Amino acid sequence: MSAFTSMFRPKPGNFGQNLTVESVQLGTGGTSVSNTATTSVCIATPMRKCQLVGLAINGLVAGASTSALTIQGFKRDNSIASPADVTLTATKSIKSDVISTLQKAYTVAITGTDAQTIFQAGDILRIDVVAAGTVSTQPTVNVVATFAMMN
Repeated sequence: MSAFTSMFRPKPGNFGQNLTVESVQLGTGGTSVSNTATTSVCIATPMRKCQLVGLAINGLVAGASTSALTIQGFKRDNSIASPADVTLTATKSIKSDVISTLQKAYTVAITGTDAQTIFQAGDILRIDVVAAGTVSTQPTVNVVATFAMMN
């Protein structure tokens, strides 16, 4: 055995990102979307420093509403004395105008800065579903967040 192989002991994260993926179900089979209201759900975040690197929705059934039906991501920054919400993403429709092909992943644009997308232990990723009108068909979507672990 060569000296290299007997001493080679890589540590996690030395050869690429250590990613973790969390998700939450909205609509049928999960948290129901209320009419003309904002429905909030939380996605579990790792209990160590990490960065949000991706947010996607997987559409199974597109929602139907008399007006807009959108999702948007926020970070509840609990690392400061007075916790505040930080907007992390643009709004994304979960109606058939966007979810036209079912069982497909649709990305949600991350608009927060690099510093804003870093989560400390105790911070929360909240997804708001805003129904501007009456929801006639509950959406069935998974919201999936991808986090890169940090030292």
